[in-house]
Amino acid sequence: MSLLITQKQAKNNHKQNIDILEHDYIDYFLRQHFDKVIPVPNNLEAMEPLLDEADAIVLTGGGDVGKQPKRDNIERELIKFAIDEDIPLLGICRGMQHINIHFGGSLVKHKRKCSNVHNIIITSNIFIDQIKRKKGPVNSYHNLAVSERSVSKKLKVFAIADTGYIEGIYHPDYKIMGIQWHPERNNGLSRWIDSKIMDWLQNMIIIYEGME
Repeated sequence: MSLLITQKQAKNNHKQNIDILEHDYIDYFLRQHFDKVIPVPNNLEAMEPLLDEADAIVLTGGGDVGKQPKRDNIERELIKFAIDEDIPLLGICRGMQHINIHFGGSLVKHKRKCSNVHNIIITSNIFIDQIKRKKGPVNSYHNLAVSERSVSKKLKVFAIADTGYIEGIYHPDYKIMGIQWHPERNNGLSRWIDSKIMDWLQNMIIIYEGME
């Protein structure tokens, strides 16, 4: 199975555009039994040949939506592609925020004190039945957030932080999910829920491949 994964847009010391992807992402998803983890360049022409290999897509974290225009454009196209081709897509941190914006939601400044570790509360009975618990720890590394007022009305919420911000969303009709925390960090802190999210991603791939 092949996973397409997005990268940060940045500049090097010579002011040249570069793409950056932390190795933790690659290591994490290889451990989730993906045969290939393919970084997507922030260039539309370079991205297009990779789409044929996509069994699933991950929008990564790092940086705010709106401040990396080439990356924003790539991720918008990948969301559209996932919808059109019925391919599973997972958004992590910034990726979740971009999903919310894509479906008409907005972001707010994270005003409450946010430590690197905090608890989330699972609000969906479907997820509680699968995870077998209602609360647990995750990490936190973000300046912007999704609130109850700013979340898209087209999305469903399944996790809320103990600070009140929304940290887990999904689309009821498409294979699209977003989480605010980073499963690839903190040595498995959020494994209690990440394992089920990875099950979801794998199962959606199996369903997708069965439809081909």
